[in-house]
Amino acid sequence: RLLELGIPKEDARFVLPYCLYSNFFCTANARELLRMIDSMLRGRGSAFPELRAIGESLLAQMTELTPGIAASLENVRRHAVKGREFPGLDLPDTGRDSADGLPDVELLSCTPDADMCVARSCLAGYAPMSAADTDLVLGKPDNVRALVDWAVHTDRARALECVNCTFAVRGVSLSTLTHFTRHRMQSLIAPGLELTDRSTRIMPESVKNNETALGIYADAFLRLDALYKDLLGRGVPYYDLVYCQLSGNTVDIVITMNARELRLFFALRTCSRAQWEIRRLADLMLTEARRAAPGIFNSFGPSCYTFGECPEGAMTCGRAAEMRKKYSAVN
Repeated sequence: RLLELGIPKEDARFVLPYCLYSNFFCTANARELLRMIDSMLRGRGSAFPELRAIGESLLAQMTELTPGIAASLENVRRHAVKGREFPGLDLPDTGRDSADGLPDVELLSCTPDADMCVARSCLAGYAPMSAADTDLVLGKPDNVRALVDWAVHTDRARALECVNCTFAVRGVSLSTLTHFTRHRMQSLIAPGLELTDRSTRIMPESVKNNETALGIYADAFLRLDALYKDLLGRGVPYYDLVYCQLSGNTVDIVITMNARELRLFFALRTCSRAQWEIRRLADLMLTEARRAAPGIFNSFGPSCYTFGECPEGAMTCGRAAEMRKKYSAVN
């Protein structure tokens, strides 16, 4: 119904329920695969029948194909840190208010003296010298700027990995949460799906500006919330009720990435081809990062800005010059 009203597919998808399923491919080394299976069978995932069934299937296949590795699953749990209950804090019994005044993106921490840290790492890796000589070289601001610029634009940007940023990102739709999780080199903290606040939802401009579409959109969330409450009252367990939410419901997350991964993140997510929600959040994250470490992050942005060329081929927006001008302005 939303598509028939002209709502873009990327906005209409927010009313898709989380009980829809799809197929995907992934690659994991043996160590990580054992950890995944352990989590599905004996960890937090074991409460969910769907995850437990996947874990049992993976273990059966591993036992057949690599029995020696599968047998070492016992070592995973043996050496794991024993879980502890969440501390009994005096927490308010309310969800996050969408009008609570908190920023959508907040930089919680960034490596101090990030520019100097990267510059020092460059010298250690490519021009080793005594500590005294290193201090002498880095005592000249032009040298620091040159080293940071080299680290940002080289194809082996190991020096950027010594700088870490932690962001609180609030009001992320469940759809866009999947975009964040696709970035492998990060630490992401998100609430379990059973803790999703069903009272909050993303609101696309295309829907907000269409009165008929707005009614359809809001009704979809109200009906799913009513179904959730009805099933909860009937004693349906929480691990089944996670499916009673829509892709447009939102959560708050905390992510930590090093500057090398952020270079890739911003190149992809500030691009004009990125989905509008994650592009907006990426722009806010970049603004915060530039304030904290301008020497590094002023060079970050979409690929056409950071690397000087667009990798999108025939799908390019054709506005590279405009994008370079936009991101060259220090926010």
